[in-house]
Order: sequence, then structure tokens, then C-alpha cells
Amino acid sequence: MDDVYLGVGEEVLEVGCAAFRRAGNEVVAAVDPGSELDAVALRLPPLDSAEEIGSILPRARGRGDADGPAVGKSAGEEGGRFQNVNLTSARSTLRRWVEGGFAFAAIAACVAAASVGAGPARAAPPNVLLIVTDDQRQGSMQVMPNTRHYFFDKGRSFPRGFVTTPNCCPSRASIFTGLFAHNHGVRTNGSANLPQNVTMQRYLHDAGYKTAILGKYLNSWPLADEPPYFDHWALIKPDSYQDALFNIDGTVAPVPGYSTDVIGSQTIDFLRAFDQEDAKPWFIYVAPVAPHRPAIPAERCAAAAVPAWRPSPAVLEADRSDKPPWIRHQAVSLAKVRTERANMLRTLMSVDDIVAEIFRELRVLDETRNTLAIFISDNGYEWGEHRLRGKWRRSTSPSR
Repeated sequence: MDDVYLGVGEEVLEVGCAAFRRAGNEVVAAVDPGSELDAVALRLPPLDSAEEIGSILPRARGRGDADGPAVGKSAGEEGGRFQNVNLTSARSTLRRWVEGGFAFAAIAACVAAASVGAGPARAAPPNVLLIVTDDQRQGSMQVMPNTRHYFFDKGRSFPRGFVTTPNCCPSRASIFTGLFAHNHGVRTNGSANLPQNVTMQRYLHDAGYKTAILGKYLNSWPLADEPPYFDHWALIKPDSYQDALFNIDGTVAPVPGYSTDVIGSQTIDFLRAFDQEDAKPWFIYVAPVAPHRPAIPAERCAAAAVPAWRPSPAVLEADRSDKPPWIRHQAVSLAKVRTERANMLRTLMSVDDIVAEIFRELRVLDETRNTLAIFISDNGYEWGEHRLRGKWRRSTSPSR
């Protein structure tokens, strides 16, 4: 994505978790560093005047910034020409999305921006690509050079982001709805009772978007059932790597090959199908099972080298007497963690491959300049911290 991004010394405006700046004839959006996103590249189409930045936001907040101009003010200005602007048609939706989930809010901000104005000044709604990995913890991006290129080098990263409920279904339900688990009601992996009427796919579908989901949905969702508000789908039986069972637009059958590769090729097919109606924007949710255990790498990556593991002090902790009994009674071997970590990283190499394939196809279809792309994980994973492995616990590693 040949874009410009939020930086110091530019005209900046902020509302809730969304920040916007003008750079030349372009307006770029990014979400707050306190969000749950690990990496995000956000973009708005070009606007004709600086004043139009203000017109897309419900309300601007001005505050000082130690390393840049006051938010809500142009660089070098004492006042703020973007103060107290209004966005009537999208205010309630934007605020609802900002309150709970920040992937949701980032999408809302860009779609809301395109929903105002009239005639030639009105921007085309952006396409939305949301890639969600499974149990990918912080510090595991070293094996993903393509993903780093598109989302770190050309995007905005949020390394201090946290997940509130580090478990597959509760976290994914929060991604879909922008709500905390105690509000959306999906509190365990055994629940598939997602409140469908408040999901991002419902809002985007109702707004005229073509929608598709590929890969993992909710663990307990019946594989044969149609996912609501998606026009196309390629749902996978959770945590399957080789010759996995898929439901592709209603046909349930095993699909030969490595599941991440299947999801990548099916994403390309959906992109090409959507391009036949190019006037309509699309939302595509791509969710490979990697690196969720059993973390089986593709054959081409099975013996690939991985970065050396440097265990943190929490991993090497010898005295756990200050920990509660449920921690003291567990002691995963570091050899097991080392093997599991290596295989998880190898599964991510295949995810990196399909990220590159998807972005190549976006360039072929000339969709890079009007596509909002977000890369996140549902939660993190413990690699031996306090001699634990897995997630579910609200400690740092599963939440990042």
C-alpha cells in the first residue's frame, strides 16, 4: 500500500480511538496506540480541502502533545479550525464501535468518513480486509517479512495493545461486535450465541458491502450452517491444518492441501468475484488457524530455521513460592515449549505467504488505494512464563 501515515509535525485531528491527519492532498487514519490492534494500516481516500477532515468526525478533542502539535490544531496555529465539528449520520454507530473493540472502531471510522458529503466530494467507501491469526503472541513477527512490510513498514503498529478476554470465541466475538465479553455474551469456546444484529458484518452488509469470511469463525458454530450477513464463506473445522473439512458456500467437504494455503487461494477467488461488481465495496475477513496448536507446519516449512529463543526472566523463574497454588502445581517443560514455539512460528510462515499473495492480487485488481487493511490476532499465548503454556489467563502473554 503506497500510503502516508500518521506522523509528527502534520495537521492532526483525533476523536475517540481514531486519529486523522492531512498530508498533501491525502487524509490518513490510524487508531490509538492503546487499542487492541497489533498492527494496522489505515487509509482514507483523498479529500479536496483541509476543512473536509473536520467534516468526517463527530467531535474533535484538542490536547497538547509533547512531541507534536496540539491534537485538533494545525501545526503552527494557536487555534483549532477543526474544533467541535459534527457528523450527524454516523455519530451513534461510530461511538458504539469505539466503546468496545478497536478493530471495529478503526473500520467504523473509515467507513463513516466515506458516508458523508454529497456529489463529487463524497468519497468512495473503502474496502475492508481484516486478517485475524489464532493465538499469535507478541514477538512472533520475525518470521513474517511480508506482513511486516505491509503492516509495520507501510502501516501503523500498536505494540501496547491488549486483549480483554484471551480465549478464541470471546475474543473473536469482541472483534465482530466491538463489545466486551460480558456484553456480547460469548464467554466460552462452547458458545456460538453471537448477537448477530450488532456485528460489523451486519452493518457493512446493510450498507451495501459485499462480504466474505474465510477460515475460523466460532469454535462451536455448526460447520454446515450459513454464517449470517456473509455473501460468501469458506468456513473451516477449527484447528485443522491438513486436508481440512470446509464449508465453501454451502458445500461441506474435505479440501486437499494445507489449510492456510487453501484459505489464501479461496481469498483470491473471492476477490476476483467481487471485482466483477467493482462499484460495490467489499469486506473480507481472513482467519487462518495458525499458529493455534497442534501447530502443524506446511511441508515446505517443516524444517525451516526459526529465531533463537531467549527466555524472559518470567520463563526462567526458579522460585514460584509467591504464586498461587494453581500456578505452582503446573510446570511445563522448557523443552516442550521450545518445540511448540518453533512449530507455531513455522505455521506463521505460511500465513506470511498468503498475506503476500493477497496484496499482490490487490495490486493486480487496482484495489490498494481504497482498501483498509488490518492485521491482528485474537489473543496471545504463553511460552513458559511462570512455567505455564496456553492462554485463558489474564496475564500479559495471553493478552498481547
